[in-house]
Amino acid sequence: MKNKPFAISIIAFFIPIMLFFSSTNAQTARVQIIHNSADAAAQTIDIYVDGQMYEDNFQFRTATEYRTVPAGREMNVQIAPGNSSGPSEAIASFPFTLEMDQTYVVVASGIISDQGYTPAPAFTLQVFTGARETARLSNFTDVLVYHGVTDAPLIDIVEVGFGAGTVVEDAAYSQFAGYFELPTIDYVLEVRDQGNTTLASVNAPLATLGLENQAIVVITSGFLMPENNSNGASFGLFVALPTGGELVALPASDPTSILKITEDNITVFPNPATGVLTINFSDLKVNEINLIDITGKNILTIIPKLEASIDLKDLPPGTYFVKITTDQSTMVQKVNVIK
Repeated sequence: MKNKPFAISIIAFFIPIMLFFSSTNAQTARVQIIHNSADAAAQTIDIYVDGQMYEDNFQFRTATEYRTVPAGREMNVQIAPGNSSGPSEAIASFPFTLEMDQTYVVVASGIISDQGYTPAPAFTLQVFTGARETARLSNFTDVLVYHGVTDAPLIDIVEVGFGAGTVVEDAAYSQFAGYFELPTIDYVLEVRDQGNTTLASVNAPLATLGLENQAIVVITSGFLMPENNSNGASFGLFVALPTGGELVALPASDPTSILKITEDNITVFPNPATGVLTINFSDLKVNEINLIDITGKNILTIIPKLEASIDLKDLPPGTYFVKITTDQSTMVQKVNVIK
């Protein structure tokens, strides 16, 4: 009995150490959840993980920040109406087993209601493995695209601001299109159906929004035909930031303000290029031209007059970007340098 206080003190000494090593050796993953179910019945939801509240009163078109969660074992994710009293009120349940040291984006989408929506794919959680919290390259923005509009057909997303062309092709509802590593400038995007009809035209102002060196998720959201879907939210494109919060709406573009790199205003030739690259601009005041490599490093800056030439002979072959800045906008042309 005389040794009892000593034994207690030893246990008290070792418990914090054991807890420390247990926590540092625990298997974990990183997760961001985005609420994109446009069903009015899911306007606000509660999320429980293994019976414990994970996100309270989670609003449509909002996202959590990236969080560290357990990995290597099955978890039960339960979705309940907002202001629920507990997981017993759950309307949907999803088992997940996450891999250690992986990063995930999870998007809630689909329809809960029994009527009022056409079509009405079931409410679900769509998971993307290999998510990013920051861009891989300096001065770039990494963009993951998710098609989350239940009544939209297969879509293409086409960049028309500087003529980059189709960036997402034949995306179906609930599909992710893998990451695009883009120079951080302001873009103009058109969402088109398979008949090449433009469903939406929006500005994607990566530079204006200060998204340099970040990784984001761009989501199609709402309904193409709200009148067939309980007058729900209208179709649009939104950005989920890695810090979470309300999704950022991409504003509708004014087609008359789009400046394209075309023969009418700017030509960059030849492409593929070898020897000398020529940039000609007839009716625009160009303030600066930058040559940027695939890592985002600025190779050369030119303050031009009526035309500019770039000597390529000392550059290794590969992909480069010509960034052209005017008073009205910034445009980028991808150029392949060959030998």
